[in-house]
Amino acid sequence: MTTKDDGNLSKRVRYIAVILIIFSLTTPALALDYNRQAAVNYAKDYAETICPCGLSYYNLGGDCAHFCSHALAAGGLSNRGTEYARGWCEGGSHDYIITVGELRQWFQTGIATQVSSVDALEQGDVILTAWDYSQEKYTHAVLYIGSHEIASHSPNDVFDYNKWGPKNEYWHINSGGTTQKLNIGDKVRVGSNLNVRTGPGTSYAEITDPDYYGFAPSGTTGIICSGPIVENGFTWWRVDFGPGSFSGWSVEDGLEKITDVTPPIVTYFNVAPRSGQPFTTFSIFYTVSDSGGSGLKQVELWKTHTLNEYGQLIWPSNAAQIVSISGNCPISGSFSDTPPSIFLGDIWYGIHVVDNAGICNDERNSQTGGSPGIYGPIRASIALPTTTVPTTVPTTVPTTVPTTVPTTVPTTVPTTVSTTVPTTVPTTVPTTVPTTVPTTVPTTVPTTVPTTVPTTVPTTVPTTVPIVIPGFPSTPTDLDDDGKFEDLNGDGKFDVFDISLYARYLSKLQKSEYIESFDYTGDGRIDYRDVMRIIHKYMLSMRRR
Repeated sequence: MTTKDDGNLSKRVRYIAVILIIFSLTTPALALDYNRQAAVNYAKDYAETICPCGLSYYNLGGDCAHFCSHALAAGGLSNRGTEYARGWCEGGSHDYIITVGELRQWFQTGIATQVSSVDALEQGDVILTAWDYSQEKYTHAVLYIGSHEIASHSPNDVFDYNKWGPKNEYWHINSGGTTQKLNIGDKVRVGSNLNVRTGPGTSYAEITDPDYYGFAPSGTTGIICSGPIVENGFTWWRVDFGPGSFSGWSVEDGLEKITDVTPPIVTYFNVAPRSGQPFTTFSIFYTVSDSGGSGLKQVELWKTHTLNEYGQLIWPSNAAQIVSISGNCPISGSFSDTPPSIFLGDIWYGIHVVDNAGICNDERNSQTGGSPGIYGPIRASIALPTTTVPTTVPTTVPTTVPTTVPTTVPTTVPTTVSTTVPTTVPTTVPTTVPTTVPTTVPTTVPTTVPTTVPTTVPTTVPTTVPIVIPGFPSTPTDLDDDGKFEDLNGDGKFDVFDISLYARYLSKLQKSEYIESFDYTGDGRIDYRDVMRIIHKYMLSMRRR
């Protein structure tokens, strides 16, 4: 038997149940978290082209609902596989909604709420259009991207809403939206080692790139270039990880936005020595610092020896050397550089400093208006050593070469002559005289006395003879008998003094009759290429020593 109190209790329970049922029928259900900016970015990217799935339904009356479904899915609100996505339209499998009627039915399940005007919409909401006031059937769908602009397919474009259809329904997606951490153009830094994929989702393979070793290392910086797209429960962004490096899609949770906009600075820059000879090593000193908060990343050495027709430096596309650094406090260091041994002329040095925000400055502090100072570029010069060349020609002849040959025969004839001619010439005169004296004296000169000069030259004498060039300060010689005179100052050795003399008197050698003896390249003329060739010959001789 039911008591009065029990009856009152059951009435209260029934009353509460009715209230809950009515509330559930009249209050729209909240949708999943919806990234409105991601939906808008998708709509802008694909408003004028086919959706990335490769499907379109222009032949079935239009692609507008299909396009809106993809945009909503990019924001994390997918209708794919729902009962409103008919299987026959995607080749037998449930995919995205492709008709306006089905899209409207899906909204009415609590996904979205109908509002009175466009002014009540937020970006990422949807507008349904009936082209004729007499029609109750809505036949077109567009995505509202804000500021009274809409994006659609059929036609494919971004339009001014004020030029749109005569009769509209305005549907507001039931979600406050997610807080978007990043935007296109943001500079980001990798927190922990992060995978980089070829597309937005875990189903895409990781990128293949020579600079990619399975992940983007912690601290790697980059710039957001497209996205976001919500897939597999993650928000994906495409990141360009720097010029000459890799790019691809990574999840938002693994990226940190860099708010540093302050360039690092160079506080000291110097080169020592400022001049040298071939094989000279130059030291480049620097001090750099950063106050923007992201920290220093690297210092780069730049160098060039090229100027344009206006005398302006032409820098290469890549740094000569790079050293990694970290921290914010002033950091000092140095580079060492030894130019090629055959290089002669001026080299200009400069440095770049880069922070973890990807901001770069140089030795002129060009990104900070020359503050705290303009320290370069700095020039270093390389030249051959200078030498003093003798102004007079040696007057003495080497002692190993006889200067004269006897041309006279002894005028006295021995009073006695032996009847036999000795085969050897005695070194001493006999102290005794033969007892018999010939009655006649030969009137002819002894045949053992040479009457002509020897025709052979001692083996110690070079086969080439030093040559004399008018106006040249010395007598060059050919030390290795190759027909090319490398001992320019005639001191019996080949060294840098000969190279210096050759370069200094290049014009006189060009005008002399001995061009062939000083044409080291064999091209019939004497010019700067011959200077390079004699330098090369000198380098080879140094190695053989």
